[in-house]
Parts: sequence; C-alpha cells; structure tokens
Amino acid sequence: MPLEVYEKTLAIREARRRRPQAGRPPRVPLTGRHVRCGTCGGRLYARYQRKPTVLYYSCKGRKLGLCERGVAMRGEELTPHVEERFFQRLKRAHAPRARPSAQPIGPLREAVDQVEQALGRLASMYAEGELLQGEYRAARELQLKRREKAERKLERAVGRTEDMAQADAIDQTWEDLGR
Repeated sequence: MPLEVYEKTLAIREARRRRPQAGRPPRVPLTGRHVRCGTCGGRLYARYQRKPTVLYYSCKGRKLGLCERGVAMRGEELTPHVEERFFQRLKRAHAPRARPSAQPIGPLREAVDQVEQALGRLASMYAEGELLQGEYRAARELQLKRREKAERKLERAVGRTEDMAQADAIDQTWEDLGR
C-alpha cells in the first residue's frame, strides 16, 4: 500500500473518531452516571412530575422491586449536595506528576511497511511459481495477522501520543492545578 493512501486512510479514520457523538444532550443536570441510590446502589433516573418545573430523581430499583426503600428526591434538593461534593473532590484532585514517555511512532510505521513489503514479495513469489498455493495462503495469512497486530499497536501509540499532547496542554493552561 503506498504511503499516501495509508496517510489518507489514517486521516479519514481520525476524522470519524473525532466526530461528536449523535444524540441529544440530557434534559436534566444530573444523569444516572452521577447519582446513585444510597440503599441499593442503583442509578437514580430523572423524571418530571405534573409540571415540567418539578424535577424528581427516583431509584430505578423502586419500580423493579429491587430496592427496599426506593429513594425519591426533588432535584432542587439533590443538586446542591452533589455540587458541594463535586467541588470538594475537585479541590483534592491533582495532576499526575510523571507520565510514561510516548512510544515512538516511526518504528511502528516501519513495522507496518515491512509487513506490506513481505506481502508484496509473497505475491510475486507465488506469481513466479516459487510457492505452491497452500504455502502462499499459509504465509499470507501469517503476514496479514502480523500486519493487523502492527496496525493496532500503531493506532494505540498514535492515540496515546494525542492524549499526552492534550494532557500537556491542560497542564500548561492550568499550571496551578493540584498545588
């Protein structure tokens, strides 16, 4: 595969990965990821009762019969407590001191290129009659697995490098975070 085609394909994949996720944002300030029932540990879900201005959070286990008490709480009472705990935890948060160094991407790209070259050599050997069909297929399958493994390693390394660059940018922006 030519380098230009590979880079173009990589750019398309990155564009797809960075596209925002579909769906609408939640109508409520807290979702089940943020609040849990104190009795059973299940998620609390938001619901509006009678008027859209009265928001309640209820235990999902209450309807299913899994929770003994089945907590239900008004949103205006719950939100300040959650915010207070959130800001307390944020004060205690600190940025990690040392990060592992990024894996060099150049050798990983070279590994993918080497496998591509090996596949090309196999194809030419088969075309010239140096390999039998069974030998060719077995060797090709092995090289395809190697290429897939090398591409996964490269993709992870690229992702880690991007993540580390973003973390460094955050560290530079918020130099006093965690001090």
